[in-house]
Amino acid sequence: MKKVYKFWLYGILIMLVAIGFLIFSHLNPRFSQWYAINIHQNIFPHISLLISYFPFSIYEIGLLFLPILIFFFLIRDIIRLFSKTGRELFVKNIKKTPLRLLYIISILLFMFTFTSGINYTRNPYTNYIDISAQPSHLDDLIHLFHHLIDQATEIVDYVEIDGSGIFVLNRENLVDEARRIMLNLNNYYGGLGNIFPRIKTLKLFNFILDKLGIHGFFSPFTLEAHFNQNAPTHRIPFIITHELAHTVGYMREDEANFIAYLACKYSDNADFQYSGFIVAITYTLGALRKELNREQYTELYFMLPEQIIRDLVAQDSYYQRYVAQIPTVVGQRVYDGYLKLNQQDEGIRSYGKMVDLLLAYYR
Repeated sequence: MKKVYKFWLYGILIMLVAIGFLIFSHLNPRFSQWYAINIHQNIFPHISLLISYFPFSIYEIGLLFLPILIFFFLIRDIIRLFSKTGRELFVKNIKKTPLRLLYIISILLFMFTFTSGINYTRNPYTNYIDISAQPSHLDDLIHLFHHLIDQATEIVDYVEIDGSGIFVLNRENLVDEARRIMLNLNNYYGGLGNIFPRIKTLKLFNFILDKLGIHGFFSPFTLEAHFNQNAPTHRIPFIITHELAHTVGYMREDEANFIAYLACKYSDNADFQYSGFIVAITYTLGALRKELNREQYTELYFMLPEQIIRDLVAQDSYYQRYVAQIPTVVGQRVYDGYLKLNQQDEGIRSYGKMVDLLLAYYR
């Protein structure tokens, strides 16, 4: 009996340590910054890099085998019910279930805390650029929109298009190219380190990402970054650099977006540059939509280069073709709550807060 109590004590202790560090880091951002620079940056990117050379996603393997294991144990326990010895084992296992669940939850929470959770309150990346978001006006937003259009216009002639006039992404060495581009940004501004893993795709469950409208994600449990290979092609370079920002400890979505934009902007690859500009324009349009009436918004929209309009129309077609409405709404609500729990008060809207950082950057 004492042994059982010890196991319960250890499980509870693991959970309390994780919760304690989360609370302490949220109350003490200086600790979060110290942890990000001295602990996280020196350990986890190296582990992530090593794991990234596996030719498959460990996260996906887990998704595959979890229901198989559950099914196996369920069948095993049903068979056991037909014998006296089996029923005794079944009862013992039922009694152990709460303890097992405690350990599973505690270990997952512990992993999340030290691979990601503490980093949510680290210093913002804008500290390395010496800018800060300030209150802005509609005129500032319109000026930003025109500036982004000017930059995008300079690059549209250097990207490939198909017979329908839609952007064609050069996927050769795409993953390694993204790593090189992130390293280039670190050399320019610093703050990212020089270790970036190889991002992965899901082989069996990519359709789930499509249905939920997910373009990419980072698993804090396996330290793997993933991108949706079916996402609109003009967004993929931006998505990859966004997820790589998460692997080096920048967990807030607005910051990961801003880092991705800078990485694309300062790259020497036309595909990445185009991706950064078109995504930034998309978020800026989203902000303008809230401030303008339909006529004013439409007038601005059709100032876009024809290439960008075609790609945005293709993006709408992707969402209509793949994304399922009900699962997407449910998934967004769950993710919105997750972001708010991690000090991102805007929830899922925090992705769009990149516009505030763009305004500060170009001010």
